[in-house]
Amino acid sequence: MSDCIAIAKRLETGEWTAWFFDDPDVVFRGRTAGSAACLLTESRGLLFEVITRVVADGIIEYGLTYAPCANCKGSGKYQGLNVAEDCNLCRGTGRGDTVPTTMTQSEVLGVLRDRCVSEGWSYEEPIYAEPRGQPPRWLIHTAAHTVGGNVFMEIDDATQEVVRAFYTPM
Repeated sequence: MSDCIAIAKRLETGEWTAWFFDDPDVVFRGRTAGSAACLLTESRGLLFEVITRVVADGIIEYGLTYAPCANCKGSGKYQGLNVAEDCNLCRGTGRGDTVPTTMTQSEVLGVLRDRCVSEGWSYEEPIYAEPRGQPPRWLIHTAAHTVGGNVFMEIDDATQEVVRAFYTPM
């Protein structure tokens, strides 16, 4: 699996922007190329390795790659006797950097919803929720296509407790 990121400097403002070629409507901005790229990749919970660097017309292109899952060899599927199912280790992604968790994504979204209601925060899609680290913690970023109106949250997978959360108003 691979994606391409574009990073460009806006000459009129001097700020850097980063986006995925497959999703050009979601753009992150930063004071440096690295800060824009980090915000972008963290919004999807990605770990990446630079495999190419091409500079042309002020655009730097990076490729993202992932090691294949050891359980399904990158297919994302487990073939049983009668049916193919999503791999239980990588949850169907085929990626080897997937972190095993006890919470389901719908449970994570329930914790997000409950916290937002109790705090009086609004939250919008797209919502990115990815487990990271050991022991795993869920990192959540709402309204990832905009700056402002975002909820950032970290949830402990084992206890289902919110470790930290904050809201950036519009």
